[in-house]
Amino acid sequence: MTEFTITSSKIHSLKPGEPGYQIVDGITIANRASIEIDGECPNSYAIIIAQALERGWIRPIAHITEREKLFMGLTGA
Repeated sequence: MTEFTITSSKIHSLKPGEPGYQIVDGITIANRASIEIDGECPNSYAIIIAQALERGWIRPIAHITEREKLFMGLTGA
């Protein structure tokens, strides 16, 4: 008989639109994750990356620890 031990990860992923994905400090609203295209990137590649982002083929995902998620819940962030 095979035994499996299952443990849950203490890292959580936040996707755009999910609670906690944005950081709000009262003045500024910022996403926890983003994609930056360097100015040296050839225009043809930047257009392809932008189209992939628009179509959802590439998307930013933020990772937070369980401790951060718990703290966010306590502070209402």
